[in-house]
Amino acid sequence: MDAQALYKENKELKEEIEIFRKKQEYIDSGVLKTKQVYDIARYNAEKIITKAIEFVYDVKNDIENTLNKINANQNLFNKEVNEFLSRNEHFIIKDKAEIKNIADMVLKDIKI
Repeated sequence: MDAQALYKENKELKEEIEIFRKKQEYIDSGVLKTKQVYDIARYNAEKIITKAIEFVYDVKNDIENTLNKINANQNLFNKEVNEFLSRNEHFIIKDKAEIKNIADMVLKDIKI
């Protein structure tokens, strides 16, 4: 090989290396962005799960208290059940638009 051919091959290899370097930078940038999105999604999921668990325990405690009151005085059954339903009426939802509204409020609450 003469000097001209070596120079040309060297130049082509440098260009190829530059292409690989740019591809690697692009991949690294994509991985970083994906990790950031994952971290945000995980954080939001943890908040949603925590709120759901708190909600479930609050309802469980309310049910326990209502049952204890009924157990102590069975004559109060209707009164206690009606009060329980009244206290938890906002959780007994059948309207899809209202469910979406609540979901939107939760999502708005957890945004970073």
